[in-house]
Amino acid sequence: MLSKNSSEFLEKLIEELRRKSMSLPSQLERITRVNPQIETLARKVQLNFKTDDESKKIIAALYHLMRLNEVIDEQYGFEDFVKDINILFEILLPKSSVLTKDTVFQISDLYLKLFLDSAIISYATFIRLINEKGKELSDNVIKALLIREEILDTFLLIISSFEDLNRDLDLRFFVAAVRYRFLYSLYRMKRSIEQRKIEEWKRGREGKEWLRIVGDEPPKLVDIELRPIHKIYEEIKKEYPIRSGDDVFYDILFFEIISPIYDIMVKIAADAIQEKRKEIASLTSSGLSLQRQIAARTEFKADETSMPRMNLELMIDSAFRITGELTERNKSAIRHTIDTLLRRRMLKLYGQLYIPDMSKLLDVAFEEVYHLLLSEPYIALSVLSPEEINIFMENPKEYVKSKRNTLWELFKRKFRAYVGVNISYFTIAEALVKIIDEALQRYNRIFKHK
Repeated sequence: MLSKNSSEFLEKLIEELRRKSMSLPSQLERITRVNPQIETLARKVQLNFKTDDESKKIIAALYHLMRLNEVIDEQYGFEDFVKDINILFEILLPKSSVLTKDTVFQISDLYLKLFLDSAIISYATFIRLINEKGKELSDNVIKALLIREEILDTFLLIISSFEDLNRDLDLRFFVAAVRYRFLYSLYRMKRSIEQRKIEEWKRGREGKEWLRIVGDEPPKLVDIELRPIHKIYEEIKKEYPIRSGDDVFYDILFFEIISPIYDIMVKIAADAIQEKRKEIASLTSSGLSLQRQIAARTEFKADETSMPRMNLELMIDSAFRITGELTERNKSAIRHTIDTLLRRRMLKLYGQLYIPDMSKLLDVAFEEVYHLLLSEPYIALSVLSPEEINIFMENPKEYVKSKRNTLWELFKRKFRAYVGVNISYFTIAEALVKIIDEALQRYNRIFKHK
């Protein structure tokens, strides 16, 4: 369930993401200069426009950047990406036959921001869905609220940013891109929740390996198919023949974004929705004053760990891939979320917050850090030696998986040094913030100087 503090933080984070994005030209130039893969990929770029080799390198670098920063799925094929770009160029420049490097840079910048804005839409809409579904409103009312209050304004801003190039846009392509990014965000949330359920299931079976029960495994939440944008676009064209017009915005968002993904969102958010309903029922039956007392006693309820983890991953993800910084407000929010997560884990494991052997709290923290490392591999930069960094940057996720044991020991060493002799929720949260901040500063230096 989303706590009040978590919800408030996410709302502030979403507003911050609206104001900031990557400095695309400098990143693309760096990638083009230092990565030998770009030359190979650029030779595979087939455009329906006359252009130079530098422009093709920009497109190849954009693909690499979006994959590396998980803006698109790691399985997204380069040929599919080039097809998407071709369609985008044709929509934006229908009367042109030649592409200049400056135009390719401009469109690439807009295209990346489209995905960043779509990520904002997806997280904000997911949070709103939980809150409104918890009130047991009808699905059609919720869909209308999600479109009018969470999606429409940002979608209009996305469209307006491209209208400087062409006032007569095919809205269906941009709807396809938003739907893809929406599904990818949901896929990542689903994967995280399912992994937690599997781990809980395994812990529940420890010492019971002899027991075999048919169906005794945590079920998958829902299947999500991540198709490339050009395929989603072709599907939408068949279903929705109108390509443009101010009067179709709400309609196309309802039928081509919310309707296809609504049931998926509900299934992924099922546990959080149930918790929200319990919270509202308790508030209604007990009154606000009593509810506050109950909330104070149950703030760290043992089974509420998935949303704090998801919030923590989102905060760190935005720092590395979008904002490039950790403000004091961000650090405070991360400390609070870590503190909440650790307390809930300790209650679940030991039934109390403080035990005689508090080194066990450190063990719980190590476990959470390694889960974070798998989802946000750039945190490893805080412990890697300079000679390892180039190998790591080639494929951060694979490096983390292959060097699990080594990284585990490096993080333990660094954590112990930062926590010191006084093991507490505060010192552990503070240690992790320092490690994340160090990794982010190193990440920024690498991208700036390479």
